[in-house]
Amino acid sequence: MAYRKLVLGLSGCLFVLVCVLFLQADVMSMISSSGKDSGRADLIMIQAIAKQTTKQAPAVQFFHDAHTEALAEQGKDCAACHIKDDRGIISYKYMRLEDPSANQLKDLYHDNCTACHAENARARMANPGPQVGECRACHSEPRDYTQAWVSGGMDNMLHYIHWDSDLIPKDEGKETNCGQCHHEFDEETEELVYVQFEEEGCRSCHSASPKDPVKSNLAEAFHGQCVTCHLDNKEAEAERNGPLDCASCHGAPQRLEAQVRMAEKLEEMGGVLPRLPRNQPDAVLIAAKLPDLPEDATRPTLMYPVPFNHELHEHATDACRDCHHETLKQSCTDCHTLKGSEQGGFISLERAMHAPDSKHSCVGCHNELKTDPSCAGCHAAMPQGTEPPASSCAVCHVNPNILTQSPAERQVSYTDFTEMLIPAQVDGRQPASEPIEIPEDKEGRMALAHELIINQRQEPLLIAEEDIPDIVIIDVLANEYQPAELPHRKIVMSMMEGMKDNTLATAFHATPVTMCQGCHHNSPLSKEPPSCQTCHDQRSQEGRLGRPGLLAAYHIQCMSCHAEMGLEEPAATDCYSCHKQKEN
Repeated sequence: MAYRKLVLGLSGCLFVLVCVLFLQADVMSMISSSGKDSGRADLIMIQAIAKQTTKQAPAVQFFHDAHTEALAEQGKDCAACHIKDDRGIISYKYMRLEDPSANQLKDLYHDNCTACHAENARARMANPGPQVGECRACHSEPRDYTQAWVSGGMDNMLHYIHWDSDLIPKDEGKETNCGQCHHEFDEETEELVYVQFEEEGCRSCHSASPKDPVKSNLAEAFHGQCVTCHLDNKEAEAERNGPLDCASCHGAPQRLEAQVRMAEKLEEMGGVLPRLPRNQPDAVLIAAKLPDLPEDATRPTLMYPVPFNHELHEHATDACRDCHHETLKQSCTDCHTLKGSEQGGFISLERAMHAPDSKHSCVGCHNELKTDPSCAGCHAAMPQGTEPPASSCAVCHVNPNILTQSPAERQVSYTDFTEMLIPAQVDGRQPASEPIEIPEDKEGRMALAHELIINQRQEPLLIAEEDIPDIVIIDVLANEYQPAELPHRKIVMSMMEGMKDNTLATAFHATPVTMCQGCHHNSPLSKEPPSCQTCHDQRSQEGRLGRPGLLAAYHIQCMSCHAEMGLEEPAATDCYSCHKQKEN
């Protein structure tokens, strides 16, 4: 009896242990699974229940791509769940064009979803989907999944693939196919029409909350236009049809893979895309628009205008909306005025162009380019948040009278940005110098901008090789190590080689020794700047906050530069790569 109780007791303990192990394994599996698949680009929350006055069941987590794959196995496509309007555009909504009442929407989902699942069951599919009565199979408490998707916008490369494609029909009587996607509303005929060279981006009309006469929001417009075209190509058994699933456009890994493929294609094309066939200008003159004021009013003070190389920036940006974030038909100065306007979000022209942390501003975009490893080694170590020198302003703001000046007269050294103010506008007084005249007509301004651009420096200003010290001996640690030999000329020549094709460096490196400021950061511009120990020495740091000692200055400067440039060698911990150990 005692033996039997012992066996039963051990058996009970073993059973409990097995249950615990199975439960733990199941829990760990759930954690592992949720951690792996928790973010999905195809997750759609069906919130029809939220439109009802009383909550009856939780919302449904619907995995779109899983259903798309199941339909494809049955020879079906998007049309099984989405219908087309009278123009043949497939609806973004499920089995409808408009939004019905809450009860009608509930019946729409229940009747069609369960009918499809029942049909699958009759066909003896392995996983037919929840059947009638299995409410909690769909209406369950939210599982550990989240919506995780990236923007599927049309960048320049993807845009080129479409307008260069032979699969998209040509516009009537033209060699382009732009009218297959781009349209605008004709108020007289109340129809959508295509106007060549007036193409707009989708976002200019289709916003999150569009206003009449625009009917569809941005998501509906994109999915209706793109999916319909891709579906038509698939039905026509074209060479390629474009994605019909969510992840291909909105999944982060898939989007990254696509960008890599497009980068490889761009490299095969020589790194430069053909320009869009929109008849856009090569150059424009950016100048603030004067408000309407009485004749006796004091005119606003304006800076010299900016000749803007439009063609160059087309190739340097990912999409037109990087700059034209609202519309392509208006210039920056139409929305961003001197004081700011409601149309421009009350962002003044000065802030629109110079905000250092905005990806849409000139300065913000240039700052982002400075983070490139080939530039970051110097720029990351330079003082942040300080006002740029007047020489930087003069790179963009150009006196139009320079075209009539001699080369000697053009060598103006600005000490203050106010010297770049248009003289004719200062306090309404007529200046002693010749006033500046800016053409009023569009063609005249474009011609002036073009002339100013071709007169800009085209080659970087580089210091002569013989003026660069070859080897710099650093013996600050000579009592512990052998003096370090810095290959100064090799480093400088490597940096100058990287600058040769960099138009930004060509424009803003105003002197041959500007690049020296990356290391000699607080010394005057010179071919022979003072050594580091002129400012950094081994004295006490008391009262010298922010200025490290010589030993720290060398290591911070060198190691930080290597890190910013992504150099793996020499490693920060490999002391002997720079400092040879003494024999004794």
